[in-house]
Amino acid sequence: MDYEKNFRSSAVRSGPIQREKMELLFNALKRDLLNPENSMEDIFSLLTELKTATEKNFTLKKLFWKNADMFLFLVRQTQHYLPKSPVNVNTEHGRVQRADELELVILLTEILSLMFRESEIIPARIQTLKADRGKAIFDLIRLLICSPEIPEKMAAPSKSTQNLQATDEEIKKQIDEFRKSALLTLFEIFLMARQANWGNREASFFNISWVIKTMEEMRMTEGFVENVIDQMMKFIGPTRKDALMPQEAVTLYVQFSVLQTFLHYSPKISAFIRSHYLEEFKYFVQVPVVMKKLPQSYPICMITVTLIESVTNKVLDSGTSIFPKSPR
Repeated sequence: MDYEKNFRSSAVRSGPIQREKMELLFNALKRDLLNPENSMEDIFSLLTELKTATEKNFTLKKLFWKNADMFLFLVRQTQHYLPKSPVNVNTEHGRVQRADELELVILLTEILSLMFRESEIIPARIQTLKADRGKAIFDLIRLLICSPEIPEKMAAPSKSTQNLQATDEEIKKQIDEFRKSALLTLFEIFLMARQANWGNREASFFNISWVIKTMEEMRMTEGFVENVIDQMMKFIGPTRKDALMPQEAVTLYVQFSVLQTFLHYSPKISAFIRSHYLEEFKYFVQVPVVMKKLPQSYPICMITVTLIESVTNKVLDSGTSIFPKSPR
């Protein structure tokens, strides 16, 4: 069934009958996705339809969060391939499959980010994230900050290894793409955590302080922060001569927003950033230099510049202790 086409057709019309039809379509897609007999290709195809349809129809976010099934399915699918592959990635077959796995993982994180975005008005989302004291969101954060397994480097090039080297190059690009999509998903989680206001009577634990405290206890967090800053330096460091493309400018904003959250709420991660990247922020992260690479015609330009100034000041202000503030 062409779900995306049917969702689009239902969205054109309004009224209770069409809403009921859309829910029936969503439930059919959900049944197909949860079919244990699905291959990786089946899941990828169905998820692509879900993503395309949701980008055009907010109602699908409401249906997604109606219960926890789909959210848990996405997290478990991601767990199946991260951080390690279920196959030996150093074989010819394993290399090819790892490329397919990473393509699926990128799609999974993109859908999660999409479902989180601007869905704060959906009460069921909060209930899903609260379930089992946040175990699923805890598992998801671990996946987003992990270092995915990749094949070992090959020996000297030969005719027999050329195809495999092309696969390895594809995997390298996919790792970069995964890190971008994972960062955006974590950005959405940070935003949700700031918005959370559940009250003490409901055992309030999902807020930004809880999320940061959780990440402080994960050994992969420092490596994740290193990757964020390394990618950020590729955008604004001295080796970058060209102006940023629009999507790169958005990624730059997300990078600095995530860094600002760490600096604001975590003395531990703040100390790590200062001890490892003080020189970068002192000599290379300078607003006049950044503005040469960030076109002022971009709507996101000035808010990004303000954010960069804030982050740089926090990193360089090593004499001032930063204590977690109460979530707003």
